[in-house]
Amino acid sequence: MAEEILDAATSRLLMKKTWCHGQVVAAFQGVLYFAWGYESTDLSNTWRALLTSSILLLPIWSIVSWRSMQGRRAYYAWIILAFGTILLVFYAAVIWVALEDDHPYQLGLVILTALQCMETSAYLVVVACLKESLEEDDSDVQYSLF
Repeated sequence: MAEEILDAATSRLLMKKTWCHGQVVAAFQGVLYFAWGYESTDLSNTWRALLTSSILLLPIWSIVSWRSMQGRRAYYAWIILAFGTILLVFYAAVIWVALEDDHPYQLGLVILTALQCMETSAYLVVVACLKESLEEDDSDVQYSLF
């Protein structure tokens, strides 16, 4: 149905616009989680490791998801969907930790993470619905980060 209404270029534009609404912020959010995990003394070592790993996880997600949208093979959509699903589990764990931790910015962290969950979910739905636009085979595609 979507492919009848939208051409590949419009589908890719919708994916990129949805990505820009939240996934570019994820890289900077990783810095916030890292600082929280680093300075919090109430957290177990496991939770601290989870939070500090976000300094790498979230920027890698931003880069991988952006570059995968530039690809022209069907498996790129599956890379986005798989990595994004793992990221949603990560966000659920962050919300769990934020609700259990007595951090001064607890409410802000929960709200920020819940919003990021919604943005990532919306992006994954758009990719899932429009993944056929990633299946084109164009040999003259330019790959760049931005």
